[in-house]
Amino acid sequence: MKVNKFLSYIAAGLFMAGAMTSCMGDLNSDVIDPDVKPLDPQKMYVKCYASMIMEGNDGSADFDIDDAGKSTLLRNIYNLECLSTDEAICWWTDGGLVNACYNQSGAEDQVLRFMYYRLMSNITYCNHYLETEACLALGKDKAAEVRWIRAYNYYVLANTFGNVPFLTKISSQAAPRATREEMYHWLVAEFRAVEENLLEARPKCSSDPDYGRLDKAAAWLMLSRMYLNAEVWKGDFNDANGGNLLDSVKVLSDKIITEGQYKLFTGESDVNVEGVDCHYTAYDMLFMADNGESGAATEAILPLLQDGAVTRGWGGSLFFTAAHWSTDMKTVCDLSAGTTGVDWTGMRVRRQLLEKFTDNPEAWEGKTAKEIRAVAGDDRALFWGKDHFVAIGDNTKFEQGLATVKWNNRRSDGNPTNSTYEVDGDFFLLRAAEAYLNYVEADIRMNGTCSEKAKGYMDDIRARAHATAHQAYSLEDVLDERSREFYCEGYRRTDLIRFGQYGGNQATYVWDGKNGTTPGTAFEAYRNIYPIPTSELMTNDNLWQNDGY
Repeated sequence: MKVNKFLSYIAAGLFMAGAMTSCMGDLNSDVIDPDVKPLDPQKMYVKCYASMIMEGNDGSADFDIDDAGKSTLLRNIYNLECLSTDEAICWWTDGGLVNACYNQSGAEDQVLRFMYYRLMSNITYCNHYLETEACLALGKDKAAEVRWIRAYNYYVLANTFGNVPFLTKISSQAAPRATREEMYHWLVAEFRAVEENLLEARPKCSSDPDYGRLDKAAAWLMLSRMYLNAEVWKGDFNDANGGNLLDSVKVLSDKIITEGQYKLFTGESDVNVEGVDCHYTAYDMLFMADNGESGAATEAILPLLQDGAVTRGWGGSLFFTAAHWSTDMKTVCDLSAGTTGVDWTGMRVRRQLLEKFTDNPEAWEGKTAKEIRAVAGDDRALFWGKDHFVAIGDNTKFEQGLATVKWNNRRSDGNPTNSTYEVDGDFFLLRAAEAYLNYVEADIRMNGTCSEKAKGYMDDIRARAHATAHQAYSLEDVLDERSREFYCEGYRRTDLIRFGQYGGNQATYVWDGKNGTTPGTAFEAYRNIYPIPTSELMTNDNLWQNDGY
């Protein structure tokens, strides 16, 4: 069972006075002017953290919506970063999800509005905290954390929509428009600025009172990510002094691993559960119910905290289990998911993700996760093929496409969880594995080949998964490795855009369902960003629609 002081603060923060959330009921998100009463500073602080994984106060959403679970940040990142790529597909027809799956999103789609409102709500909470004297009195470290959270939300906003409303203060005026390039420069400056006052970088587990809090490594990783995507955001890799930002990617990524001591988790667990001898690999344990306690959190630069007893919801860790599972599926140990909440049966994976692990995905049809793991040669091949087919077909039922069992509510020590429905596992929003792969990619982009050090980092990633090392690695190998390592975690759309394989005629890579066709066709480059929701254009004259929509 988790024992963590910060987690208890988050739970308490969700029961804060309703004034701060009720003002969002009819959200004019571009004004960012909540009519709020004075609130407890500590609860305002944890509200900023909770807004990254929870719906709102006491299970309700922070803005008007038909289903509170659809309002969560992680769920919406998944919808727009994963479903629109070669990773996953969903057959649910509500809210424009199918449009996202087929790269045909429109400005009227609810899923875009939900993402937009969530981000603007989160930014508002942070702005309010940073303008409240009693909150700032809690200390420079907490103010820096809230600034990081605000910057992360602005990062997701600009990464998704490109040109966005931008305010850092509470105002009754409509927010002015900022271009993606302008946001790039602000974000880089902000992540640099907050580093000084963040906690010192060090791995933590759930018994540590600071587990779940941001430290300097979170600033380093976001800067590494910004620099790696600089060509997409501002057109080149040049820094202000004429240097190469890719070199900064390498310096920062290496700093996370060496100075911050955030390294790949490599532990394993053997335990008997319900009479079954289970062997859990390190990769398995990253996504299990006790990932905060098992040692896996040594890789978690930013874990978003969940606990079936005190912090729970429908858009966090439960979503990542329930949406990918059905009641007849089993883990790699042939056990149930450890939660009865596995009847959502929505998300499956596409052929092209399976092809990152095997040349013959059809051979996995009819097989259990345990059987697939045994032949895959890679611990990350966490797929279910029994009663499923590789072909997506007309995408009208769960069995079209293999499923993934990557997330579950089992503990690696075999002990019971806090709930038979709610999920205990934390969601690792930032993982050390990204620093390893950022270093490798930047190294190859700079030099054309993979240096010995970069190859060592890539070998480490593959060795952790018990996959065979290669003699050398190319940029294409890096893109494929990122797919294997991070599938369904919210990276893929951004990665494909950076590699020129998402939108545009230069994108030679296609996948089943790309642009609404099978085996897939290219779509225009303007779809590398999503349209601004129509409702926002109607309330803020400073905005206009992105080109092409």
